[in-house]
Amino acid sequence: MATKKARDLRLVSVWHGQQGDTTIHFSLYNNGPGRLTDFTLCLTGTLWLAQPTNVRGGSVVTVVSNFVEIRPDAPAIEPDDVWSFSLAPLSNWPRHAGDGAQSAYIAFADGGFAAVAVQPLARSHDASQLYARPQAEPEPLIPVVPPSQMTISVIPFPNVASIAVAPLTSGAAALQTAGNMSAAQVKLCDTVAALAGRVVPGRHAIFAKPGETGLRHLSLRSVHDARLGAEGYKIIFDGLDIYVDAEAEAGFLYGLITLAQMVVGAREMPHQFGFPVRGAIADVPRFGWRGVLVDVARTFYSMNELKALVDLFAWLKLNLLHLHLNDDEGWRINVNGYPEVAKRVALRGHGLLVPPLLGSSFEPYGGVYSPTDISALESHSAALSLRLMPEIDVPGHAHALLEALPELREPGDTGGYNSIQGFFGNALNPCLPQTYDFLGATFDTVMKTFRGPLVHIGGDEVVAATWSHSPAAKKAATEKGLTSTGELQRAILEWVRDRLAKSDRTVVAWEDALNHAELDPAGTIAVVWQHPDRAHERALRGYDVVLAPANAYYLDMALTDDWQASGGHWAGVVPLQQTYDFEADLGWPVELLGQLRGVHACIWGEYMHDRRNFDALVFPRIFAFAERAWIERSAKDYAGFLARAKACTARIDRSEGRSL
Repeated sequence: MATKKARDLRLVSVWHGQQGDTTIHFSLYNNGPGRLTDFTLCLTGTLWLAQPTNVRGGSVVTVVSNFVEIRPDAPAIEPDDVWSFSLAPLSNWPRHAGDGAQSAYIAFADGGFAAVAVQPLARSHDASQLYARPQAEPEPLIPVVPPSQMTISVIPFPNVASIAVAPLTSGAAALQTAGNMSAAQVKLCDTVAALAGRVVPGRHAIFAKPGETGLRHLSLRSVHDARLGAEGYKIIFDGLDIYVDAEAEAGFLYGLITLAQMVVGAREMPHQFGFPVRGAIADVPRFGWRGVLVDVARTFYSMNELKALVDLFAWLKLNLLHLHLNDDEGWRINVNGYPEVAKRVALRGHGLLVPPLLGSSFEPYGGVYSPTDISALESHSAALSLRLMPEIDVPGHAHALLEALPELREPGDTGGYNSIQGFFGNALNPCLPQTYDFLGATFDTVMKTFRGPLVHIGGDEVVAATWSHSPAAKKAATEKGLTSTGELQRAILEWVRDRLAKSDRTVVAWEDALNHAELDPAGTIAVVWQHPDRAHERALRGYDVVLAPANAYYLDMALTDDWQASGGHWAGVVPLQQTYDFEADLGWPVELLGQLRGVHACIWGEYMHDRRNFDALVFPRIFAFAERAWIERSAKDYAGFLARAKACTARIDRSEGRSL
C-alpha cells in the first residue's frame, strides 16, 4: 500500500461530561504540510456508533462495530485548519479517557493513507486534559516492615510457614544442589533456573553452577504423602541444608519456584525480606484449577509473547492457559478443509474483510497459529506444569467467520439484530446443515492440534433477536415447538458437546450457554462470569464449576473510576483489593464444594492494544489473583501481599517492535 507524504495530523475528542450523553465531539487538526482533499477519516475505539442518526459535520461511509469511516462535509481541509464533527448515538456514554478513539488514519481516494495522532478523550469541563496522555495507575501504599518482622517474598504466599528468617546478603548463588540428585531432579532445577532467568532476567543467581559453591545445600526427596497431592510440597530448612519433599513433579517445581522467589525478594528488598534459616513450609494449593484466559482473537500475541505469559503464570503457580482463538475480530487457527477462513480473517485492516478495530491502524494486523506453533507452546507449558485449553466460541461472536464463509449465512435471513459488541448478524445458524459441516471440521482440527482433555466451546452472549428472521429457524421452531433463541442455540451446543465427548474431551462452556442447553454434567464444566453469587446453582444441576467473576477477575476492567484510568467499566471498577478479597466459595453448601474446581482470570483484548494499558491493567492484579487461587482464606494477608507485590519484579518481555 502506498503511503502519502508524512503529515502532521491530530484528532482531538471531547465529551461534555453529562451522564447518559452518548455524543462525542471530534476535531481533526491539519497541521500541514498540505491541504486534505478527497479523503475519509477512519477511527476505532471501544464504543461504537449504535445508529448513524445524529452525525454532524460529515457523512458516515462505513460502520462495523467500533470501526467508523466518515467523509467530511467540506470539500477540503486547508493547512492550519480544523474539521469538526460529532458522532451519536454511541453504544454507551464514556467513563474513561480510553473510551474515545483508540486509533485513526486518513484514507485517500487514490489508495494512500496518512497516520493521525490520537489524543485521549477529554471532558469539556477539564480543558487541561485536551492534550493529556494517559497516566499510569497510582501505586498502592506499601507498608514498611521493621527488620524484626522480616519475612519472605513469595507470591502466592505459602499456606503454612513456620520459619525463622535472616538476611541473604552474599552475592553468591543461593543454592548448591546435592550431588546425588537424579537426572530428572537436576532437570527440574535447570528448568526453574532458566525460568527465573526469563522472568527476572539477569538479576540474581539462584543455583550454583558446576564448580561453584552455594550458600545452602539443596536436596529433593520423593515422599508418599497423600496430603500433598500432585501439586503440594514441603520445604524443611535446617541451617545450611534445605530439603524439598513432594509426591509429583509439579510439587517439586512449585517448591523450587518458591525458593527462587525467596532469593529474588531477599536481594531486591533486603531490608524487608530475607531467607529462611530454619523451620518448615507446608504448601498445598486451595484450588486445582488456576487458569487465565488470554484473548488472542482481539489482541494478537506472538508465540514468543505467549511463551513469556506461560513463564509468568508458572512463576505464580498458575496451571492453565485458556486461548480464546476466535471472535468477531479475528480467527487464529487453520481449519482442515477450510483454508480460506484463516487466510481471509486472521488479519484485519483497511480494505480487508474485517476492518481495523480496537486500536488497529490501516495496516494488516493479526496472525494465525500453526500446528507447529501450538505443539511448541504445549511442550513449553507442559515443562512448567501448565495445560492449554483452546476455545472456539460458538454460535455467537462469529462476525469474522461469517465474513470469510458467507455461505454459512442463510440467504433469506433478513435479521436486523446487532450483537452486544455492535456486530450485525454475528451468530452461526443452528438450522443449516453447512453449519455442522464446518463445526465438525473445526473441532476435529482442534482435537488434532491440542493434546489436552479440555475444550472450551463458548456459548455466551447470543442476543434474543438472533435468528428471528431466519426462515430455517422459523420452520424448525414451528416443527419442534421452540419458543426462544436459547432453545435454538441448544442444538449447536449439544451437537458440539456430543462430538467432543466421543473423543473423551471434557467440554467447558460459559455459564450462559447452560441456560437452555442440557449438556451432560458428567463431561461439562461451567465457567461462571456473570452471577458468582449463584454459581452453586450450577453445581446443584450436577456441573463442576469454575469461577471467573467479571467484577473481580476480569483484568481488562479499570482499577479506579478516575477519568485517566485505562480499562473497561461495564462490570464496574475492579480495585486491586477487590480482586484479592473475592471468595469463590462464599455461600456454597458444604456438600457441593467438591464441585468447585477453581478460579479463572480473564485478560480480554479490547483495551490491550497498548503496552501501557496491558501493564496498568494486568499488574499487579495478576499477582492478587494468583495468590488467592492458591492460599486458603485463613492465610490471606492484604497488607503483606502489597509489600510482596512491590518486590515481585516479574513481568513479560514484549520488546518485538510492536505497540504491545
